[in-house]
Amino acid sequence: MSASFPRKLVVLSASLKTNALGRALVMRDIGTGLFEDVEVYAPPSDRLWVGAVGEPVLELTRHRLHRLADDLNVRAADGRSAVVWISKGYPSAVSLLRLLRRDIPVVADFDDDDIALAREFVSASIPNRIKLNPLRSGSPGRLARSQLWVRERAQMLTSSSFALGSSIDPHGKWVRVPHAREDFGGGAKPVTGFRRIGFLGTVRPHKGLNEICQALTGDARLEFITFGQSQVVRPYTFAGRWHELPPDTPLADAYREVDVAVLPMNAASDGAQRQLPAKAVDAAVMGIPIAAASTPVLDEYFSGGMLQVANWNRLGARLEAAFLSGELNRLGSASRKSWANELALDRVRASLETAIADLFARPVK
Repeated sequence: MSASFPRKLVVLSASLKTNALGRALVMRDIGTGLFEDVEVYAPPSDRLWVGAVGEPVLELTRHRLHRLADDLNVRAADGRSAVVWISKGYPSAVSLLRLLRRDIPVVADFDDDDIALAREFVSASIPNRIKLNPLRSGSPGRLARSQLWVRERAQMLTSSSFALGSSIDPHGKWVRVPHAREDFGGGAKPVTGFRRIGFLGTVRPHKGLNEICQALTGDARLEFITFGQSQVVRPYTFAGRWHELPPDTPLADAYREVDVAVLPMNAASDGAQRQLPAKAVDAAVMGIPIAAASTPVLDEYFSGGMLQVANWNRLGARLEAAFLSGELNRLGSASRKSWANELALDRVRASLETAIADLFARPVK
């Protein structure tokens, strides 16, 4: 690493209380090893996302906001380089960036089409429209304006997939930074069944909740495994087959309860079509076979390495046939290979190091 490579990385999360913080923690993990000092900040909240319990995340209060800006500005004036990596580009990011010198390098990161997701949320019901009204920072209009402002201020753009980046800005020069993971699985294991289908993440309509219910309705042998979460009421019809693990269950332990990871992304949701589910990466680390709807992002990473499902009512029969033929074992090995080739932390870190070094070789606009 050259002497001109920056020494400090500041990661700004869009949220402290939602799984958006998970993306910021991935960004921190990637930056650790490249930078001497890495800090994660998030807007203040009354609670912390369950996946970040014990993580050193600093609440960006008004006082801390100005103190951070002063520190970064002094470092820049003294020639001590630092990088600010913004996740999602919410209005809270604009508040920080307006206080910074123009010669402080900014990287804008996008891991979801949050504007599309916000529009879909608002259009779903009148209560949703009230909840995410134009005065709220996450409303479609305010989010579109803040993301554009952040992109125009940034010297580099990162996204979780090329499919997402090109949809946000077809002319942007994107650096692909997926949800990287270290190895916590130890390699693919022989698949011993097909009945236990797992969705180890937040269950939402745009992520295929209806399709999961279709699969359970279509085959009474299937058992559904997910994390316990307050936003979803366990469907009474599937009470005996809908199993919720404690949210703090280690991922390796949770995936040992699963035969196949299912990702039934809603085809009608633009947001879902452009999303790289973190649970797909987690399943790949463990070498768990993946059954999923085809989306541009999933195809980008797992093409040829997942069981593509169009009819979720027939999922049980598809999985049984794949298990008996040995295809599930092949798919498990393929998902593990996808992680090793494209999603492993060291590989993603090396790619980012090259991009950051190139950024510092250029004059900051």
